[in-house]
Amino acid sequence: VDDNHTNLVIMSSYLEAVGVKVHSTSSGRELVELAAGMSRAGTKIDAIILDMQMPGMDGIDTAKLLKANPLTETIPLTLVSSFGMIENLPVEAGIALCLSKPVRQRQFLYHLGMLFRDESESTKNQHSSETETISFPGTSILLVEDNIVNQEMAVEMLGLLGIEPQLACNGLEAVEACKFNEFDLILMDCQMPIMDGYEATKQIREYEQMAGINRTPIIALTANAMQQDRDLCTTAGMDSHIAKPVKLSSIESLLRTWVPKKMVKGVVSARQKDTENELVEELSVHVDVSTYNGLVGSLGDRMYVIVDKFIKNAGLLIDDIESSVKAKDNATLSMRAHTLKGSSLTVAAVHLSELAAQLEQLVNNGASDELEAFVAKTKVEYQAVISCFAGLSKDRKIA
Repeated sequence: VDDNHTNLVIMSSYLEAVGVKVHSTSSGRELVELAAGMSRAGTKIDAIILDMQMPGMDGIDTAKLLKANPLTETIPLTLVSSFGMIENLPVEAGIALCLSKPVRQRQFLYHLGMLFRDESESTKNQHSSETETISFPGTSILLVEDNIVNQEMAVEMLGLLGIEPQLACNGLEAVEACKFNEFDLILMDCQMPIMDGYEATKQIREYEQMAGINRTPIIALTANAMQQDRDLCTTAGMDSHIAKPVKLSSIESLLRTWVPKKMVKGVVSARQKDTENELVEELSVHVDVSTYNGLVGSLGDRMYVIVDKFIKNAGLLIDDIESSVKAKDNATLSMRAHTLKGSSLTVAAVHLSELAAQLEQLVNNGASDELEAFVAKTKVEYQAVISCFAGLSKDRKIA
């Protein structure tokens, strides 16, 4: 329910895009009558989404009436508000989830999916708790990353926090983007073709001084946590760094530090439960099961989309690696091995990432005699990873 027709259409489209049947009204009174009528007719309602600000009857008052009616009292309620977290929600309102506007599709479906999953498992041993949700609506971020898998993962994680970043695939694109846009924060990969992150940062800092504009925080995305790498970041003009593979908790902590004024809090009433590792032991040789499960828990079905992209992209990278060995093109070989190392680690394919890292080191050390055998070993591991992900996607998909 929302009295704003545009908002009603947008929120409905978010749900219909994933196969949800939506019934909508423009007032709280209509909603109460519709929900009671549907329940009386035996139609199950899985969730009700309430706008907070509506004329006549606001979201809280609507929720109270729904909870007071035996026909609708058990339906999970989500409140959407322009004011962020609403303090001291009345107990009788029974709000299970509170989100702040503007609501992004990924963020909305993620939190709603958590709510559905909790409801579907209500017969298990669980206990209720209230969990804080954090979003950063209106935050303008430039994501500079050449690795398509790493880029996709970061976009999804930022989406869960209410952010749709602008993308750049190399340092040169980042420098140009900064000349025509203002960003609250820049996430900068360090190793990229055409122009790396260090040079891009130097040029951005030079442009800021020349144009007399405010300094934008630039955060390095780096797989290397050595002191010398941190020194390179500082010398280039970067403000901080986070380690790859990037985690949702790391991004949230970063945003809390650098854009605290954009942060909006909400609450979700969730049931905590113990989870068992149902995956067979041999899978953990190829995939870090704990990390993978954590990503699925955060991203839901979007993780499977990212894995599909990884598999296709990794196959192309390995083809290029094989061709580069035959052509003795060590520069391309090193670059492709580096990309495979990073994207494999992003999706928790740890052994493949280790092999790619060793391959990159062999190339850089000039050990050409070992390359063909190592590429063959990498191809075998790639096929094993494909099989693992096929089994994991089948067994672990979130309902």
